[in-house]
Amino acid sequence: MGARLGEDLPVYRVEPGGEFVPLSLADQIESEINEDLANARLVEAFNSVLLLGAEALQLYQTLDPTQKNSYYHLQSLLTWMLDYKVTLATGA
Repeated sequence: MGARLGEDLPVYRVEPGGEFVPLSLADQIESEINEDLANARLVEAFNSVLLLGAEALQLYQTLDPTQKNSYYHLQSLLTWMLDYKVTLATGA
């Protein structure tokens, strides 16, 4: 309805005590920027895991079963993928 009246609708945040406090325009912009940055980091981490997965698949398909170093490399790639997964899950 505010759009039809030409008025901006306020955006609120919930304080720890449960009160609703209107956000200033600067706070709204900062919140949007922070959300965009968080999303960009998530996409970057996801792409990193995909690249590691593609590399692990390529290594697995060409793996020399007589060379233990190939298995160690594959293990390293899979471990890095798990580390990314843990990082994403914990937000660390």
